Amino acid sequence: MNVLPLLALVSVVGTYSLATDQLNHDFAPQRHSLSQQVSFNPGDIDDLAVYDLVERAAPALNSPRCEVQAQMASILARDYSEHPVDRRVSGDGLHLVLWGSTEMGTWTLVHDGEDGVACVISSGIGWTHQSTPDLIFANAPLAS
Repeated sequence: MNVLPLLALVSVVGTYSLATDQLNHDFAPQRHSLSQQVSFNPGDIDDLAVYDLVERAAPALNSPRCEVQAQMASILARDYSEHPVDRRVSGDGLHLVLWGSTEMGTWTLVHDGEDGVACVISSGIGWTHQSTPDLIFANAPLAS
């Protein structure tokens, strides 16, 4: 049996686990880390499938990223060099803040709740000096 594909898979899963652990730490410290949800049992190598690992890891990626507003602002500024570029209130009364960074080329759309909690609605790349908030607000995945 050639063990190189297995070693490559373990390396990818390990790197993925470390990256998502950092995200969980930054945005949701009260949640369990991804490494606790995904386990690897070398005894079951014949039954190991990449899709099984991804399927077990996916729920952690679907969890909302919420934080106290001041902490969210600190994370976006520190980790992504983002700053508020526009604020709007949706038709449903949601207070939205668009953060952007021309340095990193990233943007993050955040809902600032009246309860002091901020939640990431959407994020992406490609933010430049010429970017306009209208396109992001128009395509935001907001319930109506």
